[in-house]
Amino acid sequence: PAEPAAKEGEEVPDEAKATGEAAEGEAATTEEATGEEAATKETPPDTEPASDEPSVPLPPEVAERQMALMLLDQALGLHEQLSSRLGDVTNCLGSQTNSDVLEALRAVVAAHAFELDGAAPAEMLTLIWSREPTVKAAVLDAAQEVWLRPTSVHGGSSAKAAAAHTVSVALGLLELVSSANAAQLASLEEVVKEWQAQQLLPSSLHALLWEAVKGEAPELAAGAPPSAALALLNMASVADASVLRCKLHVVLSLLRGPRAPH
Repeated sequence: PAEPAAKEGEEVPDEAKATGEAAEGEAATTEEATGEEAATKETPPDTEPASDEPSVPLPPEVAERQMALMLLDQALGLHEQLSSRLGDVTNCLGSQTNSDVLEALRAVVAAHAFELDGAAPAEMLTLIWSREPTVKAAVLDAAQEVWLRPTSVHGGSSAKAAAAHTVSVALGLLELVSSANAAQLASLEEVVKEWQAQQLLPSSLHALLWEAVKGEAPELAAGAPPSAALALLNMASVADASVLRCKLHVVLSLLRGPRAPH
């Protein structure tokens, strides 16, 4: 029960005095804290004064150079990331799921077009023996994209562009024949046979390969030895025997070898 208030003139007990003093102290402390908090809210944080000097824009050529360097750095980083994943993409060529194989074929073609390190389009040639018609058709399209439509050929006059395209195709195929293993060569023969049957190998390519066989194509001298060119022509002759028949005398002269001088 609450103690009755002391009457006027009566002496207040010491305990009551202590309680009152404590209450007054707490009130003073609360009021002081509230004042400090209000002062903190009202006082904005210290900030650096804004500079009155306007920023000077970079010259256009400097800004363009900086942007080019930034884009080049990003492109190199992307190149490294994509190249590091090509091994996984190549492994997907052996997947039992057709959708994985088709996606891997598209990725391999793109990697070759962008000249990524580790791109190995020859790995897809063995899929030509697939029993799945969609996979076989996709392999033929992918191989055509890689070796019959080289991206290194640029525009120009029609005659020069056509000649440059033929040389580029021949160099790519000769390099493939020289570097492929036995399984890839057998698969390439099947691919070339299909190309010849579909008339995708122009007569200009045949003529250039025959010149390489005779050693009369200096533009292909760095590509491969004449035997590689003859191997390609032999692959095409599986679908069309006239490819070899029309130049049978050249083949016979190669088989006889150089004649000894009299």
